Amino acid sequence: MLLFLAGLAAAATPAAATWPAAPTPAARITGALSAVSPGTDTPWRATVASIGPFEVNPGKRVFSPGDTQPFDTIVVSDEGAVVRVAHDSRGVRVVVGVRREDLAPRPDDRAAIRAEPGKVPATGGVALAGGTAITLGAKAHGDVRIAWSEDGLTLDGWVPAAAVGPLWRVTRWQMDGRFADLALVDPTHGDGGVSVPLRDGPGGDVLATLRADTTLLLFAAGAASEGWRPIEVRTPAAQAHGWVPADAVADVPGYAVGAAGGSGGPPLTGSLVELARGAFIHAIDATIPFGRALRDVQVSRLSGDGRRVRVSLPTAWGNLIGEVECRRLTEREGEVPRCEVE
Repeated sequence: MLLFLAGLAAAATPAAATWPAAPTPAARITGALSAVSPGTDTPWRATVASIGPFEVNPGKRVFSPGDTQPFDTIVVSDEGAVVRVAHDSRGVRVVVGVRREDLAPRPDDRAAIRAEPGKVPATGGVALAGGTAITLGAKAHGDVRIAWSEDGLTLDGWVPAAAVGPLWRVTRWQMDGRFADLALVDPTHGDGGVSVPLRDGPGGDVLATLRADTTLLLFAAGAASEGWRPIEVRTPAAQAHGWVPADAVADVPGYAVGAAGGSGGPPLTGSLVELARGAFIHAIDATIPFGRALRDVQVSRLSGDGRRVRVSLPTAWGNLIGEVECRRLTEREGEVPRCEVE
């Protein structure tokens, strides 16, 4: 418990972003395209909220306006007005320069929530994982009000304004394989049997609301005392420590938590070419690549009969046009032509 609270206190202390040394944006782009994971040398991420002008080549913008469903990216470099990000989709990685204003404000790992602006929680506390989607409200005393609700946990409190911005650090908590004694909210208790407030101390300020009509992972954090029970709430996006009335929860045997997921996309149509794993994709008449095949992958083939083939790549920014230098382009009867790069 003490370690948890110490972590919240440390999370409230601002820390400057540190970027690995690189001579040019081109070196950063090439490094991110070649890396097994472009996020291994930096913990920073960004959430793209809208598609405005963006750069495939440094300093040259392509205009493709429109809203989009927010999606997370790995930050390659922060260049002020332009933030260069990497994104993997359907076997191809691209590095694109986006406008800072097109990134969604998100909390980073300093976002410790308090019930009132400028007030440190009495004993308990709530921390949001970096990159959690929130609703922003008013500002006061260097804090900004946020609202968030997910997995039966609802927050309406304040975090340091400096902890919310276009770049955030990864702090997602893994829930797989966790075992503990579980405390379930008693559905007959609370606000009409719907919710129970989580307080920052026995009888203290409300930090969050626990919904009794939703499955929650509430871990027992100690024995009940004078009518109050300390508990911890754990979700992939938030961790909270606080107090609830002792009769609001009931112990049950622990169990493991698992997760699964997948991805997909629409099938490709028209003329195709298979890019060999490792193939770099360049913008037309550019020397710096903006994309790379992460595996053998089929993409739309626009033109090219020799070593240079023009292709269309489906990405989060729409279909991007590029060219691939093939060591040899092998035509295969009954199969898609293959572009070998080594």
